[in-house]
Amino acid sequence: MLEEYGYEVKQGKNIALKGKGQQRFIRLRSLGEGYSEEEIRAVLAGAREHQPKRRRKEKQFSAAPPKLQLLIGIEAKRAQGKGGGYVRWAKNFNLQQMAEAVCFIKEHDIGTYDELVEKTDAATARFNELSDSIKSAE
Repeated sequence: MLEEYGYEVKQGKNIALKGKGQQRFIRLRSLGEGYSEEEIRAVLAGAREHQPKRRRKEKQFSAAPPKLQLLIGIEAKRAQGKGGGYVRWAKNFNLQQMAEAVCFIKEHDIGTYDELVEKTDAATARFNELSDSIKSAE
């Protein structure tokens, strides 16, 4: 059936497949779980649904928003002996954190520093109220 779909099949100690445009064969055992000969036969016969492997680069999203972190002091880390690779990573990390901060400011319609201070004070006051009510309830 795989040959009908355009695959070249090589059977030896391990079954290997090569699709159109591929230069090399790939062994089924190297694909891991879900790609044994029996499992592929079941999928082709319609007795089982194929569950493709999840690639490493695919991100799994959670319901919780990502935690906002502070910027990294690159010069201080460099003084500690961190190398060039770390410095490049830290610059990229800092840019991502700044982008998240800008998005937060736009989402909450904060136009000036005074508005930011005002909303921060309001959030702090609300937190303190809730904290006091929790403590009194306990």
